[in-house]
Amino acid sequence: MYSVILILHSWNRWLVLLSAIATLAVAIRGLSARLEWTKSDQRLLLGFISALDLQAVFGLLLYFVLSPIVPKTLGEFKAAMHVSALRFFAIEHITMMVLALVAAHVSSAYAKKASNARARQRRVILGVALTLGLILSAIPWPGTAAARPLLHWI
Repeated sequence: MYSVILILHSWNRWLVLLSAIATLAVAIRGLSARLEWTKSDQRLLLGFISALDLQAVFGLLLYFVLSPIVPKTLGEFKAAMHVSALRFFAIEHITMMVLALVAAHVSSAYAKKASNARARQRRVILGVALTLGLILSAIPWPGTAAARPLLHWI
């Protein structure tokens, strides 16, 4: 089960990133061209938030239920903090991703309350850009101490 969820978590990352970039592009285009915020724009934002929520479910399952590493890391917390890869997954990755999830939801709710399309687009741009920055900073990219493959395979 661990391997299946890890693969889903790995592959869904790309859906999250692509939907974030698409949402950001639509909001920037709308703001610069003074376009209205449309239902399809809102659906794209909702698709991004939904993909991020699904990613969080996979990640939390891995962290709290399925991971063979996290319980050992948390059991030997002080020693694990000196190993950058263990620290990354035990603390840094989950913290940044939870902050990204919060930023996405708060900014989406804040954007819904905007009085006009330009304000909504600005809020979406700021929120998605912040969320994307947090996500990108917490991915275990190849070449880092906590490196993981860009795509997990069976």
